[in-house]
Amino acid sequence: MASRDKVIALALRNENTAAYDLYVRETDPLSIKYADILRDFASYYTERAASMQQAAQAAAERTAVWTTIFSLGMLCLLGIAALFITKKITVPLHQMVVFCKGLAEGDFREKEHQVVRKDEIGQLAEALEDMRVQMRTVLKDVSESAEQVAASSEELTASADQSAMAVMQVAKSIESVAQGASTQLQA
Repeated sequence: MASRDKVIALALRNENTAAYDLYVRETDPLSIKYADILRDFASYYTERAASMQQAAQAAAERTAVWTTIFSLGMLCLLGIAALFITKKITVPLHQMVVFCKGLAEGDFREKEHQVVRKDEIGQLAEALEDMRVQMRTVLKDVSESAEQVAASSEELTASADQSAMAVMQVAKSIESVAQGASTQLQA
């Protein structure tokens, strides 16, 4: 500060050459020193900014890599979950199709429940099992009725045979009576 005040005082007294010489000797090295400090300061912060930019770019690249890995992992997990869910649905449906084909082929035997679930697929499997039981009952009733009809038919056939034999005996008796009457008439 003292050098500056001296330079100003010399300039006010119109001693410009002396003021300039004093400025160059004392103040100018200080300005150069301050300019160098400011240049070093600017250089330091420019290097810091570049370093921070590189660090941010590296962090962004790492984040992109981890995001890609995470996304691929989630995609794999979703694929596995989709396969699991698909199997949970298609396997019981396939078992029910096989069950229905067995019914279509006339297989009404009681079998172990292959689909035991509490959801809609389980309800469908239970309904199919109930249908099998009802169809088996109906077929059993029809079979018993058919057996009764067959037995009645056999009884009717036997009765018809007996009636036919009786009619034949009556006819033979009538024929014998007619021959006896005819013989008496001729005698």
